[in-house]
Amino acid sequence: MTTSRESDEYAALSQRYIRQAEEELSREDYLQAGEKAWGAVATAVKAVSVQRGWHHKHHDLTSEALLWLADESARPDLKDSYTWVESLHRNFYEDKLTEQEVARGLDRAKVLLEALNALRIAPPPDVGRFIPESNRQKRRWEKLTGRKWEEA
Repeated sequence: MTTSRESDEYAALSQRYIRQAEEELSREDYLQAGEKAWGAVATAVKAVSVQRGWHHKHHDLTSEALLWLADESARPDLKDSYTWVESLHRNFYEDKLTEQEVARGLDRAKVLLEALNALRIAPPPDVGRFIPESNRQKRRWEKLTGRKWEEA
């Protein structure tokens, strides 16, 4: 069983990572700055997932949770920000982004962190309030919860 304490711990870790990302950017270590920003967002997604009782133990579920939250809250900008943050994660392995691109990614990560924290501390919406518009969204819900949408 997950707890609010576990969610708080993930949220605190997320804030630690974003501070470290800013420090690495100031040191011109763009690989580490981007990876810490990615870690901050991934950990913030885990904080929301824990709060909602969702599965959250691997990379794919991080994306699924973020996409669900963006759709549920009618915030497509969260998907755009997440794309930037994922590019920071890829850059850790490829080293292709410029300083300006990494800085832009960090800015988008901060937008995501603010939105994710607001979603984490808000009461989760009733399941029936957001109705999936596609089978893909239903499958996303099923991955996150381990339940069929029809059982929601």
